[in-house]
Amino acid sequence: MAKLNFGGVEETVVTRTEFPLEKAREVLRNETIAVLGYGVQGPGQSLSRIHI
Repeated sequence: MAKLNFGGVEETVVTRTEFPLEKAREVLRNETIAVLGYGVQGPGQSLSRIHI
């Protein structure tokens, strides 16, 4: 895991090497996923999805 500092708040982040796409597909296979975007970026963010 990586540690990132966002404005003085330290976050622990799982990296792609620890959680590859195949594992994400397995974990999320039966889940409903919503993508929320803000303003003009919303449609573009929702179209930048990974097909699971």
